[in-house]
Amino acid sequence: MKEHRHISGQFEAELQTLQGKFAAMGGLVEEQVRSAMQAFKTIDLALAQSVRVREDQVNQFEMDIDNETTTIIARRQPTASDLRLLVGLLKSSTDLERVGDEADRIAKVLINAKPRNPAPEEILSLHDDVSTLENLASQMLRESLNQFARKDGSGASTTIEADAEVDRVYNTIIDSCSEGMTRNPTHVDEFMAVIWVARSLERIGDHAKNIAENTVYSVQGTDVRHHNTP
Repeated sequence: MKEHRHISGQFEAELQTLQGKFAAMGGLVEEQVRSAMQAFKTIDLALAQSVRVREDQVNQFEMDIDNETTTIIARRQPTASDLRLLVGLLKSSTDLERVGDEADRIAKVLINAKPRNPAPEEILSLHDDVSTLENLASQMLRESLNQFARKDGSGASTTIEADAEVDRVYNTIIDSCSEGMTRNPTHVDEFMAVIWVARSLERIGDHAKNIAENTVYSVQGTDVRHHNTP
């Protein structure tokens, strides 16, 4: 019995360490998204480059969590509920890594396209929608991470539903850019830059939704990934 308690204590310590690493990765990825968008909006090439440099840190977090999770599963043979948590961590770290990839893509849009300053008026008019999309996607990401940490399945369900509004704003931006390119053919590159950024933000919302779905699975044992599929 004493040995069992010792092993159980070791498992709990390993699990807490792993969850702490996941939380740190989440914080870094959130900062990457903030910095990438700030760089894009202010045309700050140095900030965009710093996002690209930190991408390696995000990748290392994902590899570490992957290795440590699989080791714990093999060594500890966790119960069903603990196994769901570990699988949720593993899947969610992959989604976080992909959010980091999207932040990196946003930074590359600025570095490669170098949007004109000042931007054409019609592009400036899109900034409100882009900011709305950024806020929605960032809120989804923040809340999905908090809900995973708190094991809040009910809150995670609300975050899953929020993805519909992200998609709506994204589609509005795409439609506006398509119309804008028709009216301003000399500024296609600038409109395309907005489209690429909007696409990355929409995907960030998708990955946040995935993390929320992982929370529901971890807490309730219910796979909700395709519940809204026709």
